[in-house]
Amino acid sequence: MISREMCVLLDDFRAKKNLSMLNFIDGVVSLRQYKRYLYGTSEMPFKMFVELCDRVSVEPLYMVYELEHKRIDQANRLDVFSNAIIARDFDQAEALMRDLSKEVMIDQNNEIYFKLNILQLDYYLKKYPNAHLAKVCAELIHYPDILKHDVMNGVELVGLSLLLNFIPNEERFPIMDKLYQIIKTGAYTFISKDFFQMNSVSLGVAKMYGMNKDDVKVIELCNEVLKACDFNESYFNLDLTYYFLSLAHRNLGKTEEAHQYIEKLYHATKVKIENGSYDRFNALIKKDFGFDFETLLANKLKKY
Repeated sequence: MISREMCVLLDDFRAKKNLSMLNFIDGVVSLRQYKRYLYGTSEMPFKMFVELCDRVSVEPLYMVYELEHKRIDQANRLDVFSNAIIARDFDQAEALMRDLSKEVMIDQNNEIYFKLNILQLDYYLKKYPNAHLAKVCAELIHYPDILKHDVMNGVELVGLSLLLNFIPNEERFPIMDKLYQIIKTGAYTFISKDFFQMNSVSLGVAKMYGMNKDDVKVIELCNEVLKACDFNESYFNLDLTYYFLSLAHRNLGKTEEAHQYIEKLYHATKVKIENGSYDRFNALIKKDFGFDFETLLANKLKKY
């Protein structure tokens, strides 16, 4: 039997061959049944799949390769979409969303990831009330049943982390503790390819623990992010990580360590000049600590 994802890819070949759906399936299957295959409510028999592949002049074995290639390509572009949202580059994010909306997501996880990213964009742009965003997010990830899972994939973790932003603080703790447990024990079913997702999830949970004055957990989670950044040779969210670490150490009365992380934050912003990272974090440091980057660096030079 052939999966929905393979049927969707086959139909994509049909469209690229400029074949109408009716001509493509004529004499093979009814339109109603063919749509069931595309929706995933039925699985296509292998013999039928081979016959339809022949109509678009493509080898069935090649379809297996092409399915995996397209799934990875879509996942990579979804990461770019997510990164644009995190960087508050909303013009780029909306352009990417329009492009991705024109195609069918090959993989169900990619489809849910896409919808979660749209929810995050809607949240930043304040398009809908939080209660609406929470309801949609919960349905996408099957919350609260998901809290019973012992392991999770990247998309499930992203969804749970995103849900934290939409619900009242008193409802967040079971989710925070579940995510913390998953992160610390490594109970997730993906590899370093999903580094961006895990990075965002860890910092999202760290932010919530920081809001609830649990600075020890903030430091633990941020250190996990730093190790992952080093392993993946990536600067992704390094500025935000150092910012959270500076606040957590300040709150614990460790002023010298806090200032060291502000200095590291300063250098991290210098590799992200194009998205206004320096100005954004310089303003935050001034508000939180009462001085800006240049003042801290100038005072450091006076010591030598």
